[in-house]
Amino acid sequence: MPRHVINDALTEHNGIRAFDMKWIKNEFDSTWERLSESRCRELEEWLKSQDIGYLCPGAHDGHDRKACPLPSVETAEVLLYQRKSAIGVTIRLTSFDTPLSQQPAVVGGMLSMLAGVLESSFAGAFKNGLDVLGDGLAGQRQV
Repeated sequence: MPRHVINDALTEHNGIRAFDMKWIKNEFDSTWERLSESRCRELEEWLKSQDIGYLCPGAHDGHDRKACPLPSVETAEVLLYQRKSAIGVTIRLTSFDTPLSQQPAVVGGMLSMLAGVLESSFAGAFKNGLDVLGDGLAGQRQV
């Protein structure tokens, strides 16, 4: 089974990419006709063994976002990320999913350094009112 394709796709996209569950299912085990909760748990275990994390969009009623199970609906999309990539480290820091989870000052310092790199890389993008997230907040920012 070509499971390496999942890791390859992440590597090609700087360690992060959105996939629908059907694509993940087909790359993980093309003999599976359908997804089920037990198959999703098997996928979760494999992702964990490959140091791949995932984020599920939407409301998380009844569970913490960190404890979000992989959806068993094939049309559902998830973000997969390589936990040791630059974006993976950033995600883990912002979600306190690191051994540093009880040290917010250390996490804040690391994120501050990353923010400095991003600010210089995207010089002016945020200051010029570019609404990157679509939330309308860019125009409200005082510079």
